Amino acid sequence: SAENSYRRTIYSVPVTVTVSLGKIRLSVSEILDLQPESIVPLTTRIEDPVDLTIDDKIIARGELVETEEGGQLTNGY
Repeated sequence: SAENSYRRTIYSVPVTVTVSLGKIRLSVSEILDLQPESIVPLTTRIEDPVDLTIDDKIIARGELVETEEGGQLTNGY
C-alpha cells in the first residue's frame, strides 16, 4: 500500500547518531598539544549514563557495558 511504501522510504533516511560520553573544556593550545596516545579526562564517570542523540535531540539514555569483544551501549532510560 502507499502507507507501507512511505514507511519503507522513511526507514532508509540517514540520520546522524551521536553518543555523548562526557565533556571537557580545553584551550586551543591544549588541543594542539594532543597526541595519538593522549588521555583526556572527562567530566563523567564510566558508570554514568550516556546520551544518545539524533540531530542534536536526546532520544535515549543508556549505559556502557563491557563485553568480550570490547564495549557496547545499552539503552533503557
